[in-house]
Amino acid sequence: MASISTKATSVLLLFLILGISNFANGQTNESPFSDFGYPEQSVIYGPRAGTVFYFKHKPRRDYENSYVHLEIIPSQLIEKKQSTITFLVGDRPILSTFIGQYSDTIRVDLPLKRSDMASGFVKLEVKSNLFLRDEDCRDYDETGIWLEITPESFLLENFISYPKELPTWTIEEFLPEVERILIPKESLASQLEVASYLHYFFRERIGVNLPVEYLDKSNVKLIHRALVIGSGTEIQKAFSEEKSFGNTAGQGEIKMHYTSQTDSLTATPFFTSSMLLTGPDVSSIEKAIQFLFNSDLTSSALTDHVKVNKSVEKTLQYNYTLKNTYNLEELGMDTEMMTGMGKIRKNLTLPSYLSKATLRSLQLQLKINHKPVSASESGFANIYINNDLIGTYRLNESGILQVQVSPNRVTFATGSYLGIEYIYVPAGGICNTNASEFYAQIDPLESFLSPVFYRNTPLTFASFPKNFEGSPIEIWYDYALSPQEIPSISMLIQLINTRYSGQSGFYFPKINAVSTANQVADGNTNKVLLTASPENYNDIFKEDQYIRFYKDSISYKSDEVKRFFNVSYGDDLAFIQLFNHNGSKFMMVSNQARNTEALEMALNGVQDQFLTNSGNVLISNPKRYFFFDLRFKTVLDEEMDSQNRFLSFWETYRLFIIVVVIAFIIVLLSYIFKKSESSKKNIEDAR
Repeated sequence: MASISTKATSVLLLFLILGISNFANGQTNESPFSDFGYPEQSVIYGPRAGTVFYFKHKPRRDYENSYVHLEIIPSQLIEKKQSTITFLVGDRPILSTFIGQYSDTIRVDLPLKRSDMASGFVKLEVKSNLFLRDEDCRDYDETGIWLEITPESFLLENFISYPKELPTWTIEEFLPEVERILIPKESLASQLEVASYLHYFFRERIGVNLPVEYLDKSNVKLIHRALVIGSGTEIQKAFSEEKSFGNTAGQGEIKMHYTSQTDSLTATPFFTSSMLLTGPDVSSIEKAIQFLFNSDLTSSALTDHVKVNKSVEKTLQYNYTLKNTYNLEELGMDTEMMTGMGKIRKNLTLPSYLSKATLRSLQLQLKINHKPVSASESGFANIYINNDLIGTYRLNESGILQVQVSPNRVTFATGSYLGIEYIYVPAGGICNTNASEFYAQIDPLESFLSPVFYRNTPLTFASFPKNFEGSPIEIWYDYALSPQEIPSISMLIQLINTRYSGQSGFYFPKINAVSTANQVADGNTNKVLLTASPENYNDIFKEDQYIRFYKDSISYKSDEVKRFFNVSYGDDLAFIQLFNHNGSKFMMVSNQARNTEALEMALNGVQDQFLTNSGNVLISNPKRYFFFDLRFKTVLDEEMDSQNRFLSFWETYRLFIIVVVIAFIIVLLSYIFKKSESSKKNIEDAR
C-alpha cells in the first residue's frame, strides 16, 4: 500500500509540475466566426460585392502570432482566371489574387497586427470582382455569381504568456477574460439563484457559455482566469490572503486576486489572475451581480475592487412592454455601409421580440444616404420583407432616398427580415472598370419602424415569453442540480429576457426548490417547472397538461381526440410543454433521464430564431429537437384566420364603414321623421 501511495504522490507532483509549466506558456484558441455572432456560413452575391466581419479585441491576444483562416467556395459559373478577390484587415490590403490560382476551395491565412485594432474591434473585409464564363460584360442581376465563406473559417488566436510582473486588471477589462465560474460545493443549493444570474450575465453581456465547476476541486494556487463566487467566509477559507473580505453586512464586493507562481522548468516567475465576487449573504452577492449588469457602472469603475451597498429592487411583475415606433439603432439592426457594383443586397433580421408579440404588419420609414447617381447612370433601391418585394425606388443626384412603406400582405414570423437591395450601373455600363464603386448606408437614427400587432398571443413556443406577461415568472426545480445544469437555468433566464430591454431592463425570476408537488400550483404566478419526476404532477395538472408521464411510458393528449396515447421510448429524451392551469401559465420542462445534453437541446429549440407555428410541445434528444401542436388545431387556425381577416378588413375599410353607417342612420332618422310627420298630418286630416 505504501508503494502505491508513493507512486500516486509522484504522479500528482508530476502533474502539478507540468501543469504549472503549461500555465506559464501561451494559449492557442481556434474560434469559428459564429463565436462572434455571425452565421456559420456567409454568402456574397453579385459580381462586385463584399462583406465585413468584426472581431472584438482581447487584451491578451498576441496579434503578431494570430491570424484569420478563410475557406471560400466560389460558384462553378465563375470564370476563375479572370475573377479576383481582395482581403483587407483593418482597411489594410493584405492579399489580392486571381481565383484561378486555387482549386475548388480558396484557402488563405491573413496575418494580423496590433495596429489593425480600432475602436475595440479588428475589421476583416472581403471584396470580389467576378466574371461569368465566356462573357464580355457582366449582368448586374446575375444570381449565379456568389462566394460562400464556409463554416471551416476561423480566427486563430495566440494569447500572450502570463505576465512576469504584477498585473493591473480593472474589473471591466478582466470580465471578457473569464473562462469558468467556480462555486463552493456546500453552497451550491443556497446560491444556485445568484450563480445562475451570474452565468446569464456572461451569456448575455460577454457572449460566452461558461462552464461551472466546484471550487473545492480546484487547486487555489493554480486558479487562473476564473470568477469565484461565494460568501465572504467561504472566500476567506479558500484564499487566506483575503482577510476581512466580504464580511460587511448588506454589502457585495468584487475584487481581483493575483497569485505569484514560478515556472518549474525555467524558474521564471509569473502571475495568475482571477476575480472574486462575494458578500456575507445571498442578497449581498446579488447586489454585486446586478452591478455587473449595469454597463455604465462597470465601464466607469477604473479599479480592481468595488463595494456595492445598494442596487435596484427586482421587479416581480413580468412585463413585455413594446413601443409604437423604433429607430433602427434601437432595434440593433446592422446598418453598416454597403459598397460594390451591379447588384448588392443585405438582410436585416427583425428582433425576435417583435415577432413573439404576433406581428401583423409594420410601417417602415427609411432614410438612405448613397452615392449621388447622375442622369447618365442607373441606380435603384429595392426593399423586401422576407422574400417579398414591397417597393422599388430610383436613386438620384441628391444622394438621399427617403421612403415610407406599409406592407400589409406579408406573413411575419420569428426570423423575419428586412432586405435592402441596391442596383447600380455606372455610365458606360457595368464593364466600366474606371467607374468608382457605389456606396449606400441606412441612417439608423432617421429610419423608423412602427409595428402593428394582433390582439391575442397564442400559448406557443414561438410567442414565448410574450405569452407569459402580466404575472411574476418563477423557475422551480424538484431535483438536486449539479454545476453542469446551471447553464440550463441560465438559458431559461435568457429566454425569459427575450424582449425589448430599452424600457423593461433585465428580469431576474425567482428560482425555488420544490418541497412538495402541490407547492407548484400555489400562487398567482406563471411558472417554468424543471422536473426529473414529472409523474408526481399528474394529479395536480390533471387534464390541463398535454403529456402525462409514468415510470415506464408517456401519454399524449390532443384537444381533437380526448383519449390518451401511451408511448414508450428507448432513448433519453427531454420534453417541454406549455399549458394553462388555474389561471396560470406553465412551461413544464421534463428531464426524467437527467440528460444534460438533451435538456440543452430542448431549450435551444425554444430559442430557435426561425420558428413559425412551433406548437406547444417539444421533444429532444442530445442531437435534435422536434415540436408539434396538440391544441385543437383546425378550430384554432380557423378562428385565428377569421380574426386576422376581420382585423385586416376593418383596418382597410373602417372609415368607409363608419361613413356608411352614419349615412344610414341619417337616412333612417330622416325616414322616421317623414313618416312621423305624415302620420301626424293624416291624423289631423281625419279630425
